[in-house]
Amino acid sequence: MEPNPTYMLSSGYTVRVRTLGPFALDPIRARHQDPGPFTYKVETAAEGVVDFVYDLPDPAPLPPPEGEQGEWELYQAYRAHQRKREQIAREFERESTDFVMLNCFDIVDGPATWQDDEWLERIAPFVDIQGAGPRRLLFRKTQVFAVPFEEWAAIRQLCVAPEVDLEGIFNALQNFRTDLGWRGSTRDMGPAAGGETEPQHAGVGDPGGGGDAP
Repeated sequence: MEPNPTYMLSSGYTVRVRTLGPFALDPIRARHQDPGPFTYKVETAAEGVVDFVYDLPDPAPLPPPEGEQGEWELYQAYRAHQRKREQIAREFERESTDFVMLNCFDIVDGPATWQDDEWLERIAPFVDIQGAGPRRLLFRKTQVFAVPFEEWAAIRQLCVAPEVDLEGIFNALQNFRTDLGWRGSTRDMGPAAGGETEPQHAGVGDPGGGGDAP
């Protein structure tokens, strides 16, 4: 794919796509960190207090007096933890979407610009816009990307580089070093061993060299 390609959206706007770096969303992710699966503590004779990941029973526990108090309380704690995780995921998705909309697209052409008043007048009674940044974001949300969800999902995918974690970085560096080591070991071994040789320069009149034969 060509760098910074342009796309005509069904909303009538043409946008140029700019890919985010792999760490661009880290500040947002840091504010909305997933606490991970719900765990509970169990005191064991061999290892003392141990954290266990909660496995949701099937069927779910019943409240007393039908069910046991301890199992019901643990189940309620699990549900509260899951609601918190879902809220964190929604907040991250909302902020990352806003970030992508503002930082990954250049508006090349379209029926209106964010400075125009006509589009804003139609929604002004329902919003409170202060400043250029929120106005630009609202313009993109309500005008530029007023497209089917599938279309938005597809073009957003072009903007976001695959997520990178420390393990991924370590593996990439290891592969890079391995590749460098292989090149170094074959550099002086000649073409028979797959090593590198000096580039051949075709001269004038050399067959296959692109020159004119005498």
